[in-house]
Amino acid sequence: MSLIMHSTNIDLTNQIPPFLMKAALYVEKLLMENGFEVYLVGGSVRDLILNKKISDLDFTTNAHPDQIKKIFPKTIPVGEEFGTILVLYHRHPVEVTTYRSDGIYKDGRRPESVNFGHSLKEDVMRRDFTINGMAYHVSRKILIDYVGGRKDIEARIIRTIGDPMERFREDGLRPIRGCRLMANLGFKFDPETESAINRNIEIIGKVAPERFYDEWKKTLKIRKKQDFWNALKNSGIFSVFFPEFQRLNSVEETWNNLMQAIEHSMPQTMDIYVAHFFYSEFCNDRQYILSNSEAIKKLMNDFFKRNRFPVKVQKNCAYLLLSPLLLTLDNWNASENNFSQIKKALSKIQYPDWSIHLRFIKEILYRYHKNISPDHPKALEYHSVMNQIIQTIRDYRRGKYILYLNELGINGNDLLKLGFHGKQIGNLLDIALQYIIINPEKNNFDDLIKIVQKHS
Repeated sequence: MSLIMHSTNIDLTNQIPPFLMKAALYVEKLLMENGFEVYLVGGSVRDLILNKKISDLDFTTNAHPDQIKKIFPKTIPVGEEFGTILVLYHRHPVEVTTYRSDGIYKDGRRPESVNFGHSLKEDVMRRDFTINGMAYHVSRKILIDYVGGRKDIEARIIRTIGDPMERFREDGLRPIRGCRLMANLGFKFDPETESAINRNIEIIGKVAPERFYDEWKKTLKIRKKQDFWNALKNSGIFSVFFPEFQRLNSVEETWNNLMQAIEHSMPQTMDIYVAHFFYSEFCNDRQYILSNSEAIKKLMNDFFKRNRFPVKVQKNCAYLLLSPLLLTLDNWNASENNFSQIKKALSKIQYPDWSIHLRFIKEILYRYHKNISPDHPKALEYHSVMNQIIQTIRDYRRGKYILYLNELGINGNDLLKLGFHGKQIGNLLDIALQYIIINPEKNNFDDLIKIVQKHS
């Protein structure tokens, strides 16, 4: 079919920020002046049709990587073997990729080879979903749609380009990406596409852990996260990547509680996001703190190792699940002030991490109190807990007490001069700190020496 039969004159430029508009016109102008075709493609075109502002630009062209590098004065060959060059416009990267036609897929993960294509249609037909398969010429304001992407956007449908079984067998990540798009856009799957997801679990299981993690991380920006996870669970994808989470997989109430917690907390970082899953799997209705911490640590280590999570996320997630503040909640006395307990718990958490622990504790408390009326004693206790924790933090920031060894009125050198050595120094400093946390007015050299000598 001719290009004209699939083209529509439409102005989508209102949602392109001025700087990106200049960058787009710059890329198009130089490629066209050198005799090449060039089109904006993918998610950017989809978002423009949805009247959403875009934040990046992805172009496709019949110019080869070597030609792109010659045309533009500043480029970065980030994926030259796949035909991708970053063109720099005032230091802002614009992705420009040569038309491609993928070779044979043998492992459900990547094509055996990537061949440069000869036409826009050839490049579009290898892509995943119709809503991602449109192209737009910015300066000419022409939309090219070979695959019915605009019609599917209007119908709010996620549909593969071509046979969904073939598309998903080529790359097992596509169903996961489809679930993310569905949740992000509030669309529904085309029935044949949805059926093909359920029938390709074996291929989906071959997806590299890093690629799954990247998709998970992208859902941080999705408001309706539960739609993504429900789609993964209902299709069987969840059990492929989370085999350890038997309770979440089999107990509907536990799963629903997790979904509510995620929807309420709207996690902004992966450590809190991941911690919610582990907490839901291992929490006990009768206590806040997770029991059998050693078994949980081992399971977390196995899970993180297999899924190749970033070390920082692993560390922070474990840090939250074993937070000293959880033990404080279990020992909470509603009729008393609990500032001493809170101070001791905070002293075991590094000061820069207080905010992330506080956010996590707030969500854990919400889990236990979400179905209680505002005037119920338990609801009042929930607010009392948060108020006392926040007040304790404020008092610390105002210098009303200390929580860390480096704030003590004595140090290791002082104890060394008094004849103490090795581990004894560390033990005595810790004893002094625990005393001063409760009695901040005694944080001076003379009083601390008395404490040390009393316990030596």
